[in-house]
Amino acid sequence: MYITCSRSILHNENRICISIKNTIPIFNPGFPDDHRIISLLDTVEQGTPEKPSVPPRPSQANVNQSNLDVRDKPVPAPRSVSPGVTITPTVPPRPVSPRPAPRGLSSGPQGDRQPPPRPERPKSVSPTPQSGGDSQSLPEPQNPGAMQPTPGSQQPIRQHLNVGAIISSGIETAVGAVGNTLSNFSSYLTVPYSTPSSVHPTTPYEIVDKPSEGRNSPVDASQQAKLYPQLSLDHTGPCTKGLLLEFGKYGPEIDSFLKPFGLAVSVRDEFVISDRGGNRIFVFDSFGRQICRFNLDCTVNDVAITKDNNIMVAVGKSGSAIMRLYSMTGHPIQSIGQHFKFDISSGIAVTKSGHVAVTNLAADNILVFTEQHKFSTKFGWKGKGDQHFLQPRYIASTSKDYIVVSDTGNHCLKIFDIAGKFKRSFGSHGNRHSQFDTPLGIACDSDDNVIVADSNNYRVEVFTIKGSFYTTLVKDTNEIGPDVKPINVGITTNNNVAVLLYGTGFAQVRIFKWRGGNTVGF
Repeated sequence: MYITCSRSILHNENRICISIKNTIPIFNPGFPDDHRIISLLDTVEQGTPEKPSVPPRPSQANVNQSNLDVRDKPVPAPRSVSPGVTITPTVPPRPVSPRPAPRGLSSGPQGDRQPPPRPERPKSVSPTPQSGGDSQSLPEPQNPGAMQPTPGSQQPIRQHLNVGAIISSGIETAVGAVGNTLSNFSSYLTVPYSTPSSVHPTTPYEIVDKPSEGRNSPVDASQQAKLYPQLSLDHTGPCTKGLLLEFGKYGPEIDSFLKPFGLAVSVRDEFVISDRGGNRIFVFDSFGRQICRFNLDCTVNDVAITKDNNIMVAVGKSGSAIMRLYSMTGHPIQSIGQHFKFDISSGIAVTKSGHVAVTNLAADNILVFTEQHKFSTKFGWKGKGDQHFLQPRYIASTSKDYIVVSDTGNHCLKIFDIAGKFKRSFGSHGNRHSQFDTPLGIACDSDDNVIVADSNNYRVEVFTIKGSFYTTLVKDTNEIGPDVKPINVGITTNNNVAVLLYGTGFAQVRIFKWRGGNTVGF
């Protein structure tokens, strides 16, 4: 605490002294010195108006004195002062703290306390001398203030273990023992191993390299049989006569079919399949390898390919349209038929002129849209006449823009022109030739022959455009598995027939030879 005096009261020493005496008790008794009070008293006695001098900074020697107990300092007691008497307080001398003795020399007794012996350093760092009689100076420690042990006292020697070496040797021993055991054990085993061939697949669904000639180059049957055993003409089993290619399988996997429904073939012989189980669209190349897959946010039904090689999908419960247009990579392009968004679409076909025809199960009629995807006309209603339908499931078109409808509920096929004018119908309910039992998918080849998936008769048959029976392409599909039946068909660019088979625990696409020879369509 500093006391400042003004010039006007310097002559009254008694008042100043009394003020100083009253101020002395508030100082901290533990304050290391009282030089400020002495300096102020000297200034008052001399009667000079100078300010108290600032004491110098404490030196390193004074800092070393901080370990003393401040309680040993005397504190002057307050006393009464008579007028004219000046009292100068006496400052006791400061005790000097003993310096620590150098290492190797005895520091002597310090009261009753003796410093504990310094712990021995590890043997690997600095060994301790074995003889305790010779007192020699050790290197100066990093902490000068630390207490050192008394020289001449012998300290116990600790044996330090090299843990790293022990662990390393133990690991090497264990590895060696395990290696020897495995070597001895493997001598009794003979495990044949053969590198899988990069050409011949081990399963019908294995992806193999494409031939060097290119995807659209003609390949003879012998070369196909070497590259793809599943393309061999010597298939055994049911429904393998004329089989060229098979791909796809049933299962919960993301690349498998659950409820396949639609089938279409592009001008590049790419197979597009719609799957209601998960509302997915699959795209396979001409070798049956999957190249694209995408999901829709609505129910998917049949699919068709446009002239510019895009995918037209008949959708349901979309809330915005009755069909949608996508690219081959799954990019959405357009929604079509907003006025029929509450109807139920099923089959879809794109005519040679670019018109789009969609079957409507809600009203049992056919909706036709122009090449610009504008609504053009509709025809048909529920019934059994020529202009009537009963659950028209699928639809196809010929090279002359005729529309062929599979009237599933009436078990027949009906042909119309693009304006909806009835041309002819053929078929009846039965299991004989020219009879159908729940006909589903239909397609037309380059000669306008009609290929029909006669589902409940478990066969695929071919008819002329006038309705005459031609041949049975596939039969007895139920021998493949329980209730396996053809549900849709398609035509490749080489006039071979793609058949979508679906049954209990079975789903697959098979390509059969029709008029294109032994190749699928490349």
